[in-house]
Amino acid sequence: MSILDDNEKLKTLAMHDQLTGLPNRHYSLALLESRIKESKQFDIPFGIAILDIDHFKKVNDNYGHTIGDLVLQVFSKTCSGSIRKSDIIARYGGEEFLCIFTGVDSDSLKISLEQLRMLVSASTIRKDNLSVAITVSIGGTMVQEDDSIISIIERADRLMYQSKNNGRNQVTIG
Repeated sequence: MSILDDNEKLKTLAMHDQLTGLPNRHYSLALLESRIKESKQFDIPFGIAILDIDHFKKVNDNYGHTIGDLVLQVFSKTCSGSIRKSDIIARYGGEEFLCIFTGVDSDSLKISLEQLRMLVSASTIRKDNLSVAITVSIGGTMVQEDDSIISIIERADRLMYQSKNNGRNQVTIG
């Protein structure tokens, strides 16, 4: 029995980010590939979003990595607690996150992402006499018939940078 338990623990470690507890990049890309195949085969719409915590480097530089880690944990908990069970948020890298929303259209994707953005912007890290506000820039897009993992992520990433370039703490859908 302990070999099976150890195997399960190793599987969890391999597919999850240790700091946030969220699925990791490897897991999210495998899921995204699966969603693209399902979409093509069964015509199931879905959307994705790239979320990037605004000014995260400044948080680490000004307050240290302990506060930066706390920001990542609070952000992760806020986002994972506000999406449907059928959706997923994963740590894509550093302060970037990938969300996959199944069975949505462009309007409901925008509504879901705007809710996420508002919940995050209402979050504040408080430790000792320190108060750090969190905001996020988001780029969201619907899967298209000819999409690959690379094309859909690149599109969402470009849209996220549009949000950053237009003042941060906003959602751009395309």
